[in-house]
Amino acid sequence: MPVVAAKTGNCARARWSFGYREPRKAPTIRVTMNGSTRPRILIVLTTMALGCAGWTQEPARIETTLNVDLVSKYVWRGIVYVNDWAVQPSVEFAWGQWTLNLWGNLEPTDWNRNAYPSNPQGRFTEFDATVEYAGVWQGGTWRASVVDYRFPVTGWSPYREWTVAIARETQAGAAEIELTSELGSKTGTSLRLVLSKSVPFGDERSLDVEAEAAYGDARSNGFLYAAPKSGFSFAGLHLSSTHDLGRGWSVTPALHFTTLVDRAMLAGQPRRTNAWLGVSVSRKL
Repeated sequence: MPVVAAKTGNCARARWSFGYREPRKAPTIRVTMNGSTRPRILIVLTTMALGCAGWTQEPARIETTLNVDLVSKYVWRGIVYVNDWAVQPSVEFAWGQWTLNLWGNLEPTDWNRNAYPSNPQGRFTEFDATVEYAGVWQGGTWRASVVDYRFPVTGWSPYREWTVAIARETQAGAAEIELTSELGSKTGTSLRLVLSKSVPFGDERSLDVEAEAAYGDARSNGFLYAAPKSGFSFAGLHLSSTHDLGRGWSVTPALHFTTLVDRAMLAGQPRRTNAWLGVSVSRKL
């Protein structure tokens, strides 16, 4: 994926992580994979999962979740990649402490027709595949993941990132620190702080509030924001509320806001501050 300055149109990997995740009785790993994954990667991940399953006393049950997000913009890490509606389907498999997530971004419009070698309208322009392992520690949780990014139609090069994070929940809310770096030398390293709070309202409903801020090294900010210097890159606020529809179905409307916090980030580019809507429909099998 080239410098974000070269793709000012779609800054949201279409998959927002809402901070702290409620730990399962057996910690779960969240794996998200975008795009086609090489067979050898799947073999390694399968081997790891089979080995890990043997550590538990009871055989883990595979939980499958289907999800479709409809967003009015695709914004990721404060960068607009699609300044129009996008459809983002995903499927997630959770097995004990492991999670595998396959996610895609479909562009229904031709907003990026001048940014790609061919018209992206009605086509997938991104696939992410994520494998995650999660656990618990005194007073909190931790997780480690690897993401493979693929960009058909766009002409951008694929790349991979690893992430480690620790989270802790208190009466005031939850806090998570996330460290991300590329499996290579292209995208650099970034740190993200996430604060989240679930506010009850009505009958068995709640409003989930998440605030985030990110800091990147010179390589990370140069790759994503064409600003090769260390510093804070973006901040965001996200509001969502999940409603159970029964029989495994749920719907989650959401409101998102992000802004670049340094004038050097994508200097002179439009859409440095963004607000957008989203709705997610999920089905647990």
